[in-house]
Amino acid sequence: MIHLKDKILKEFNNLEKVVTKINNTLELIDKRDNDIYFDSLISALTLYLENFYMGVERIFVLIAKQIDQTTPSGKNWHLQLLSQMLIEIPSIRCTVISQQTYENLNEFRGFRHVARSLYAYDLEPKRVIDLADKINQCHENFKTDIEIFLNTL
Repeated sequence: MIHLKDKILKEFNNLEKVVTKINNTLELIDKRDNDIYFDSLISALTLYLENFYMGVERIFVLIAKQIDQTTPSGKNWHLQLLSQMLIEIPSIRCTVISQQTYENLNEFRGFRHVARSLYAYDLEPKRVIDLADKINQCHENFKTDIEIFLNTL
């Protein structure tokens, strides 16, 4: 389990960097001086938000493979994986995330799906900014849940 913890902690370091990038980009959006610059910042923010959820998923896949011994597949595997982390598996592991964290992360999962299927210029900037504004709370909730989970290993 030590190897698993190390991998999860490495991913957490990456998530910290992404959250910092999101916060820095949000600050720049407030100081924008032209539309092209604004569009570039929205595109960057979109990429960082996708990166955040992909990092979360990497942690979930590690847990699913190494502890649960099963990973979802098929069309809705992203949602199934997130849901898998919400349930306790008796004699194997406790829940990985709380209901609140699940709801927060599900919003990021949904955004990632939309962002991957549209051109960046088709995304509504307000939606991107509103989601980015939620990153710190979501990240803190996720971090707390994972720390609790890791202490049970």
